[in-house]
Formats: sequence, C-alpha cells, structure tokens
Amino acid sequence: MDDLQNFHVFPQLHLSTLLQVNSDAKDMMGKFEYINKLFVDFVIFDEYFNPVVVIELNDSSHRWSSRKSRDEFVAKALESSEISLLTLTTRDTYLGDEVGQKLLPFLSEKTIGI
Repeated sequence: MDDLQNFHVFPQLHLSTLLQVNSDAKDMMGKFEYINKLFVDFVIFDEYFNPVVVIELNDSSHRWSSRKSRDEFVAKALESSEISLLTLTTRDTYLGDEVGQKLLPFLSEKTIGI
C-alpha cells in the first residue's frame, strides 16, 4: 500500500467544509449557519482533496441526548453526500495499529487502480 502517502489528514473541520445546503432549501442561510457551527474531528482526503472518510472520536459526552441528536444529524448528512464515517470511542490507549486497521478498508478502496 505504497499509495497511502497520497492522503491528507485535516483536524477539526467545519461540517460546512464538506457539505453544501441545497440552493432551493428553505432558510438556506440558517441551515448553513447550523452546519457551519458543527465540527468533525478529522477528515482524510485523497490526493485530489476529495473527502474519503470522516473520523469522529466519541467520548462519554456523546451519550448525552443533545450530542446523540448532533451525531445522528452528522451521520445522515455525510451519508446523503456519500462521505464515509468512522466513529471511534476514545480510550486512553489503543493496541498497536488498531486505528490504522479500522481505517484500512476506507483507504484501500481509494488506492485500487492507482
């Protein structure tokens, strides 16, 4: 998998960096302001800066009802834009390349045929 160096990782991006509000949506500005307030933890882009996968790190605060609603909104919005989402529960330690192994299916799809 020598092509993995062609990926770019960006932390803490506004959801509005990845998504657009439909131009015919009611209250387009309000909807834009809402997604502009939301951040995702990491986004991995391919060599052409197309989003490959969004990574969300969930700590215990994601059990709160307000966070669950936000998480559901983000997941549905990303899905409708055909952007993959990988949710990881935060821990103090991870074994070896555990996170890398969870990312591999998303990244290997984009390296086939390069």
